[in-house]
Amino acid sequence: ATFGATSTSVVSGLRDLQAQVIVTTIPNPLDTAYFSTAATASSIVYLAPSAFAQLYPQVGSQDYLTRNALMTISNQLEAGDPLGALPAGSILTAATAAQLTAGINALNVQIVNVAKANGAVVYDLNAFLHKVKGSGASAAGATITANFLGGFYTLDAVYPGPTGNSLIANDFLSFLNSTYHKSFPMIDVGTVLPNDPVISYVRPKGRLRTLESIRGGRR
Repeated sequence: ATFGATSTSVVSGLRDLQAQVIVTTIPNPLDTAYFSTAATASSIVYLAPSAFAQLYPQVGSQDYLTRNALMTISNQLEAGDPLGALPAGSILTAATAAQLTAGINALNVQIVNVAKANGAVVYDLNAFLHKVKGSGASAAGATITANFLGGFYTLDAVYPGPTGNSLIANDFLSFLNSTYHKSFPMIDVGTVLPNDPVISYVRPKGRLRTLESIRGGRR
């Protein structure tokens, strides 16, 4: 409610000046590459789901692992570190994730309501990034994803890279064109992607490790 009142004060004040106002929804952090479900995490580190469940039983199927947890698991598998243990703060539980999503959704409802009440327009950034998280995005003939090392987000797993930002910009430009009957040209993603270092992080699909292969490699 406090957020809604503050937003109303800002938006109505700008509208009183006859300004055109665009507000954006708040993206859900779970849609960044910083958080991965157990299923996604197992594919990123090339670990068979059954092996992942046995080695990391503390991770529920609906829980999320942080980027740092992925790096820890990768080091355990690649460098021969002891398997199974994860540092504190590695797991975002399903219950906490649900609370986070509910909070983001509540704030976005306030944003939409404030915009409607004051004659502002809404660009749904949350919906765009959620779509990328769910199904990836087409970029100059290539498909990039919002998973860690998927090409959309940088290694910090929070900020989009050049190609990701270009896709956001084009979606926003399309929104401006349709809302205000303009014809702003789109960014040529084909000129961005070849020079984007984030794209080089994308690894080809590897062979999944099993418990047998891991144990055999440590003998």
